[in-house]
Amino acid sequence: MKPSRSKRSSPPTPAARTAPASTPPARRWLFRLAAIVLGPLLFLLVLEVGLRLAGVGHPTSFFLPMRINGQDCLVENDRFGWRFFGPEMARAPFPFVIPKVKPPDTIRVFVFGESAAYGDPQPEFGLCRVLEALLDGRFPDKHFEVVNTAMTAIDSHVILPIARDCAAQKGDVWVIYMGNNEVVGPFGSGTVFGAQAANLALVRAGVAFKATRIGQLLGNLVRRAQKRPLNQSEWGGMVMFLHNHVRQDDPRMATVYSSFEHNLNDIIDAGLRGGAKVVVSTVARNLKDCGPFASDHRPGLSAEELSRWDNFYQTGIQAQQAGRAADAIDSFQQAANIDDTYAEVHFRRGQCALALGQDAEASRQFVLACDQDTLRFRADSRINEIIRHAASNRGHEGVQWVDSEAAMSAQSPHGLAGEEFLYEHVHLNFEGNYLVARGFFARSMWQAVW
Repeated sequence: MKPSRSKRSSPPTPAARTAPASTPPARRWLFRLAAIVLGPLLFLLVLEVGLRLAGVGHPTSFFLPMRINGQDCLVENDRFGWRFFGPEMARAPFPFVIPKVKPPDTIRVFVFGESAAYGDPQPEFGLCRVLEALLDGRFPDKHFEVVNTAMTAIDSHVILPIARDCAAQKGDVWVIYMGNNEVVGPFGSGTVFGAQAANLALVRAGVAFKATRIGQLLGNLVRRAQKRPLNQSEWGGMVMFLHNHVRQDDPRMATVYSSFEHNLNDIIDAGLRGGAKVVVSTVARNLKDCGPFASDHRPGLSAEELSRWDNFYQTGIQAQQAGRAADAIDSFQQAANIDDTYAEVHFRRGQCALALGQDAEASRQFVLACDQDTLRFRADSRINEIIRHAASNRGHEGVQWVDSEAAMSAQSPHGLAGEEFLYEHVHLNFEGNYLVARGFFARSMWQAVW
């Protein structure tokens, strides 16, 4: 009998040939998420570099390098305002040339602000030039370089990027005189330059995006596709804002005030980080000789109330024109009892109180007229309060402040700033520029910068 064959057993599997462990689900999702995020970011980075190499777009920094007579210098970027206003309406900075590397014997002063600080209508005789002349006369052995970084129509949203660019330029002193355009400037509640009273984080993200060449390209495409109204396609001055009334109690004003406070503090921070002494000023307003640009009734006023209000108002005007100031005040008070938010009533009451020698009451009424003005081309009382608070609370950090509004009132007849120092609502004449510049000049910091 043949022996039976035993079954051949399978050889054992070596331990080295065990199946690899599967990738944990969390790690797989992490890889997928990285691919989703990093892929577009890499694409955008390559696109941005490609656009720059192709010469698409323009530099957005406030300073541009230029070599002049063999020396590396910085000049103004006349396209700086394009990302805030568009190329059609953008204002340009005041021309300047400064050495890229500040000479050791130079005291560099940056002046920040809007059209009033810029020196409109004659910047050659404006705040910056007067301040420079005062410094040169008082310290003839020093070399002062006063740089006018102010621009017409801008506000704190625009001044902050300017300040951040200036922080790297070794400024010794920063002079801040701003606050008039917070409603009508870019991103204000009454602006014609894009979004109104937008969230501050969104504003800053948008401004940063428009500094990229991708942002500029998209902006150009959008502008070409849109048919913009005339008041948004070319510069028209204050007329552009005629239909953009903003009441003092408009909910959007809370955003305006909050954004201004944050921007102001961030501008001060930028100056301090850059090693500069910072001095901040309230802004002067023409209260006595510049009436409200627009007056609006409170919402919800009935037809019967409006009729009674108008009767009192017209009676008050007739009495005022006849020289019966006391009777006019009585009629205006009756009108105010129905609606006390109409700015023109307060202005006329201020005029009548002034005629009767009631200076304190006149001042109160003129301030109310400015605050209730619904075409808000002047800083209201809240803006100046924010300036006082922000500057005075940071004295321990070396921040100093000048109360130009109070100084101008003190030097004005009846304690009311008017045409003695201002051309119209906010722009300073030569005497006004001298008074404000003297306030900055009087600060003790000048001895501390050398």
